[in-house]
Amino acid sequence: MQIFAYDPFRHAEAVFQLWSRTLGSTYPVDRETFLAHTLACLLGRPTGAFVALARAEIIGFALTACGGESGFLEALLVAPEQQRQGVGKSLLAHAEEQLRQEGCRKLWVGRGADRFWTALPQDLPNAAAFFAATGFVAQNEVCDLVVDLREDGPPVYQDRLRDAGAEIVPCTRGMLPEVLDFEQAEFPGWVTGILRFAPPRARRPTCWWCARRPRSSAPSTPSRPGPGSLAPIWSGAPPSPVPSAATAR
Repeated sequence: MQIFAYDPFRHAEAVFQLWSRTLGSTYPVDRETFLAHTLACLLGRPTGAFVALARAEIIGFALTACGGESGFLEALLVAPEQQRQGVGKSLLAHAEEQLRQEGCRKLWVGRGADRFWTALPQDLPNAAAFFAATGFVAQNEVCDLVVDLREDGPPVYQDRLRDAGAEIVPCTRGMLPEVLDFEQAEFPGWVTGILRFAPPRARRPTCWWCARRPRSSAPSTPSRPGPGSLAPIWSGAPPSPVPSAATAR
């Protein structure tokens, strides 16, 4: 077995097939979504992913992202028949060394702006055992909620929106400056990731939504949603149900 830097031109299709073999039944992801997340993590850092090869076949893949002193392990895949043979540990070691060279002092599972998961999914017990055995320690539980906005939603959401005098609307290009002002004031660390999904880049006009109060003559402050202000509540299309257990090293 040998470890090489991931080359999206040579390795992308084989790595996508590896995801489908290892996680496809639990976390199905379409090819376009998988490749988009992978490439986004590698913007400006082409050595941020690795593949493990044996007899010219890809049997493992590691994907990282970097944000300041924090590194993020966004994916670690090993072919089912090659698991428990050191492939995952070798890929993890290469990923850790790369992130150290980029100045990272802490490594998290998931969490990055272009993550597949918010943290380590609880329904992957073998993955949890692997990370525990390699020195990762659970920090806290997280819950990342996904709501299908094509439906009206549970009554509680409708009641809260009505009480707030708000409505859910598709984000248009004209709304984007106000949305970004809100994000910069409330969640500045998210702005870069938000921009990757911003209209008109999104192929579907309704893949980016906002909670909005109708316009009025009353002034609004940029740091708190007021009359006429926008509060993004969901963007993009998460590829899978969302996990709820965080691990960090």
